Amino acid sequence: MTALELLSAVRGRFSVLLVEEPQQLQLLTTALGTYQDLAGFIKRVKVTERAPLKAPTDFLAPVLCTDKRGDFVPHELDFDAETNAVMIGFDDARSAYPLSFTYLVNLRTIDHNTYQIPATIIGMVQDYLEVLISIPNDERMARIQEAGKLDVSRTPTSDAREGQLAAMREAMKAQRAILPMITIQPF
Repeated sequence: MTALELLSAVRGRFSVLLVEEPQQLQLLTTALGTYQDLAGFIKRVKVTERAPLKAPTDFLAPVLCTDKRGDFVPHELDFDAETNAVMIGFDDARSAYPLSFTYLVNLRTIDHNTYQIPATIIGMVQDYLEVLISIPNDERMARIQEAGKLDVSRTPTSDAREGQLAAMREAMKAQRAILPMITIQPF
């Protein structure tokens, strides 16, 4: 599921949606960023060549690099001005290939049209995004109801929604990505 498909699924949860698309996209980025900050998502790539690796487009920060034996492989980041990319170099003199490079994913900068969001985070991000969109939507609904002299007592307040967001942030923290353990072998 892409980010736009996720947003479309959340839109379907509203019978009346008064929040316009630019704000919805901004709130989508906020929801993904909040998940990134509180829980994080880890991805792994295999390195088969003994050459620096161009960082993946969704790269945020390195976590760990191990060789095929599971031993730690030191690595360093370098910015290549010619290609305008982060390059990852490996101290691989004693490493047994292929290497396994693990990194944190930058969910804030993903392409909303094409990037496939991991299935394990979709539910939490959808629920959080729904509440984020509900806050301005409820405020607009309340204004419309007040203008029409209708009962606004059934419309949730922003304080109630903020309480929901706080509970969801705690749930995200409980889903925090667990960093893998490493072994360091003396040679």
